[in-house]
Amino acid sequence: MEDFLRTFDGRIQSMADAHALLSRNQWQGVSLRELVRNELAPCVRDDNATIEGPDVLLSAEATQSIAIVLHELVTNASKYGALSTETGRVSVHWCVGARLVLKWIEAQGPPVVGPIEAGYGTRAIRNLIPYELGGTVELCFEEKGLRCRIELPSTCAGMDEPSASPIEASASSSLSGAESPLGEPT
Repeated sequence: MEDFLRTFDGRIQSMADAHALLSRNQWQGVSLRELVRNELAPCVRDDNATIEGPDVLLSAEATQSIAIVLHELVTNASKYGALSTETGRVSVHWCVGARLVLKWIEAQGPPVVGPIEAGYGTRAIRNLIPYELGGTVELCFEEKGLRCRIELPSTCAGMDEPSASPIEASASSSLSGAESPLGEPT
């Protein structure tokens, strides 16, 4: 029961954090980089996570769904995957073309074994994006590390409105170099 409550509390906190980011931006969207940083922050050390991609402003609807999926990926990585070991690493990167493509890649963690039966977190990762946002999700339980590829329609990042200019110049950051785990300059 204690594990259930801790997991449930984590999910509620993740949704509350996403709502706080949206509220701070008057529900006009949230930076994908900021959302990824916030979700990773409780579990990263100085050198075990890399965030890379152009500046993208997610729509309010996309922010909520992506926050839940990222939370589940972080939770699973910290319990069973790369973030459960001292040597494990997580890379989160995205690119923009006709669609927004986000990739979560775990490495140097324990050997991965796919679940016998999908739990809530795995179902949320696989189903939330297609049903809520019209995107696709590929979740691969490879022995060397979990990989998740998410494709989102351009409407999830406002990419179809050039006057809003939601996508700016490319930027990359490693949590071990240019930024601390919380995204503050070092």
